[in-house]
Amino acid sequence: MRAVIARALGSPVVAGAFAAALTRAANIRDLVALDVSIYLTVARGWLDGLLPYRDLFDHKGPLAYALFAVVEAVVPSSSFAIRFALLLLFVVALAQLVGLVRRHAGPRTAWLVAVLFGMAGSSPQWDTIEPNAEQLALPALVAAVDLADRYERSGRLVHALGAGAMLGVLLWIKPQFVVIAPLVLVLLLRRPRRRLAASALVVAGAMLVTAVVLAPFATADGGLAALRDGLFTYNRAYANIGLTDLAHRSLLEQLAWLPGMAALPFTLGAVALGALAWIERRCRGLVAICAAWVGLEFLAAKLGVRDFPHYFQPLVPGLCVLAVLGAEAAAAHLTGLTHTGRLALAAAVWATVAAFLALGPARDRLASGAGPQPAVYGIFAGLIRAHTKPSDRIYVAAYDNGYQLYWLADRNPAARFFFPAIMGGPPIKVIPRYDLTVADLQRRLPAAVVIWPGAEASYLQPFLAGMRLIASIDDAKLYVRR
Repeated sequence: MRAVIARALGSPVVAGAFAAALTRAANIRDLVALDVSIYLTVARGWLDGLLPYRDLFDHKGPLAYALFAVVEAVVPSSSFAIRFALLLLFVVALAQLVGLVRRHAGPRTAWLVAVLFGMAGSSPQWDTIEPNAEQLALPALVAAVDLADRYERSGRLVHALGAGAMLGVLLWIKPQFVVIAPLVLVLLLRRPRRRLAASALVVAGAMLVTAVVLAPFATADGGLAALRDGLFTYNRAYANIGLTDLAHRSLLEQLAWLPGMAALPFTLGAVALGALAWIERRCRGLVAICAAWVGLEFLAAKLGVRDFPHYFQPLVPGLCVLAVLGAEAAAAHLTGLTHTGRLALAAAVWATVAAFLALGPARDRLASGAGPQPAVYGIFAGLIRAHTKPSDRIYVAAYDNGYQLYWLADRNPAARFFFPAIMGGPPIKVIPRYDLTVADLQRRLPAAVVIWPGAEASYLQPFLAGMRLIASIDDAKLYVRR
């Protein structure tokens, strides 16, 4: 049995997957938090015939909701299923990265990269505890670079088509991720022959994905206009407000913003090691690819202006490769150490890196933060299901958490703008949509209303007159229609 396990762990993909699963194990059953609960609400509504943006407003790409809808269709209302599905997607990204590294640097380097990426790509340093859009996009991001590199080596046009398709996937998960496109194009054009054909196939791959994604919106009344409003108009306003806020800060604060990012020590260390690998002429082609990767995705993260940790997750694959290549270049100079000494030094370095990667935000935000504890969510969801019908609409007034109840109770929102407080409060500061929410609630009276602690709820008072309070736990209140 030990021999079987040892052989399995000798595979880079298996070893990396094991490192990722071990890192994520403590949180595999935690209830998802704010962002993901909103994606899931839109995904669940889409399964019920409600069109994203037009009927339920959010501002991520439609493929984000589609991916969550697939999980919901198979295993509904399960945080474990969501997190496990994201772990599987991560392993797909890891396998693509292993293939890229193996071609350039060999199996040993690929194994080391896989284990480091398994830990770093699952670390709370980048808020990977929550399956945000960055994690959804990771397989397509790695695949776009990997396929472009495969084309440069093989000349097979199917790889160029696949790279273009992956760029299309990135575009429709979150548009900022497409900044990786220049690297993909450079890799394709480095092959001297059939450059025009390769370029055309990249565009064709992206257009094919775009056609499939837009089809449901193009055939629905007002679908494309609503998508444009949610995905481009709102996000442009989101970025502009952040830029305006940044422009009004002091020069010192603006300069501090420039290098601001998650896991800065790890990033600086990996970049320094990458520079060493370049100086030592170790796999310079791969170093150049990963350096460009890190630079472009850093730019993508900064386009959002706000330095949320998960914005920097797309840098992690490239950083892990740079770190391992540089460490191998440094180890080549340790000729004075005995074999035991080199093993001891390697163990100390890995232990230090692992300890750093284990640090980060609170692991279970709901259990460690203020407000109702996780058990309350289950109690309220059960009460909502007991007092309403599956076709009924409900409304949740919340700010940071509480929106999970739509998904947990399997009930759709009674208003298109079902999270107006977040749209109108810090750190976004966009004009609140309370007026449009009230208009929706007047047209479609909710069968139940939940008011979560800390939420603005004054606009709901007219709707509570015909309702009765049936639960009040930890300052969270549940009303149902009489």
